[in-house]
Amino acid sequence: QHLKIDKQFIRDLLINEEDTRIANTIIDLGKSLNLTVVAEGVETAEQE
Repeated sequence: QHLKIDKQFIRDLLINEEDTRIANTIIDLGKSLNLTVVAEGVETAEQE
């Protein structure tokens, strides 16, 4: 099973603090539920 982060949050990850917090929260939730977290729209190394 996996949990997907929409590309809308990833796109502005480096410039929008709220998107960064949302993405980090989703990652933490996925980890706590032993799910694979998949981020859509990762285009740069900084977004990984």
